Amino acid sequence: MGQVLDMESVGDREVMGVRSGKPNTVLVACLDELGWSPKVLARKLNRVFGVGTVAESAPYHW
Repeated sequence: MGQVLDMESVGDREVMGVRSGKPNTVLVACLDELGWSPKVLARKLNRVFGVGTVAESAPYHW
């Protein structure tokens, strides 16, 4: 059975998270405060931990 996803708005971006009773509001708030999109977060993680560590689309599903 597939997972149910929530969509949460971050400015003009959206962050999807696996439903655990509530959306990932902490990640949404942090990205919004930083002015980062989920793709920017993935790129920064890859810069620190190595290329390919995180797919650029992965943070949209956290």
